Amino acid sequence: MDNFDLIDHSEPYIKTDNAIVNAIVNAKLTVASTLGIKISCITVSSFDGINEVDLCDLLSNILENAITACKDMPVDSNKFINLEIRKENNIYSFLIKNSIHQSVVKNNPKLKTTKNNKDNHGLGISIIKDITWKYNGRYDYYEIDNVFCSSVILET
Repeated sequence: MDNFDLIDHSEPYIKTDNAIVNAIVNAKLTVASTLGIKISCITVSSFDGINEVDLCDLLSNILENAITACKDMPVDSNKFINLEIRKENNIYSFLIKNSIHQSVVKNNPKLKTTKNNKDNHGLGISIIKDITWKYNGRYDYYEIDNVFCSSVILET
């Protein structure tokens, strides 16, 4: 199934004022759900001040990273992804938490891709960092009790 098929067959998990956000988040969460990953999402409805290409790249990469981490867990694991998008004044915060089987920070502190075809993968973190820089924001990641957390802050 290619990306356009995913969008056509995605479940409506969220409905914001932004069609790009709806398409990306709903498609990625549909994929996660079909892989047996429990999902939850809380989001704002408006994304004023953030370029749609940046939103697409940011959400695609953080969700793809979370899905990949959960997909690599043992079958009988408690797999989950929680996405929270909030806005206060001119600051957007994106927080994604996903279950992990073993420490990513300890085993892969530079977050290098674990996918086989390294020529076509492994750019996600640099894309996320470029977007945060563009919006005078910051990107951080940490772990708490077998949960990997990615935090992105953007100013608009």
